[in-house]
Amino acid sequence: MQKPKEKKETELKILNQYVHLLKDYHEQIGIKIPKSNKYTKSKLSVDIFEVAQKLDGNINMLKKKHKEYEDWLPKYEKELEECKENFDKVFKKAKSTSKKAKDEIKNKLEFAFKTYDSLEDDLRDDLEVKNILYKDLKILLSL
Repeated sequence: MQKPKEKKETELKILNQYVHLLKDYHEQIGIKIPKSNKYTKSKLSVDIFEVAQKLDGNINMLKKKHKEYEDWLPKYEKELEECKENFDKVFKKAKSTSKKAKDEIKNKLEFAFKTYDSLEDDLRDDLEVKNILYKDLKILLSL
């Protein structure tokens, strides 16, 4: 199970690595152009232009995703804090509600509990994993 924060950080890391690869490739093509004959020079000029476009697009995407992450992180940390404070209370309320709930909600609550109970102990104790269940339970209890 990939946690939300870990997932976003992994996406940023991968995109950052791709940008660095494109930069290196762009440099390598730039070095080859002056040493090439006319045909190869023309082909490499087109290649360097295409790589430059990809590089610009991916740099802009990386900046955007980094900004989104910076905007998202404080909100997410607040969610985690709320979960830490209220998880046990909401979990108990959902357990008692599942016994007297309508079939559809009861099934969804039982599925959430079953999924949570099937996790390994270290995952069940992880705050980010608890937060996923916490948000689901809050939605189901509000129905």
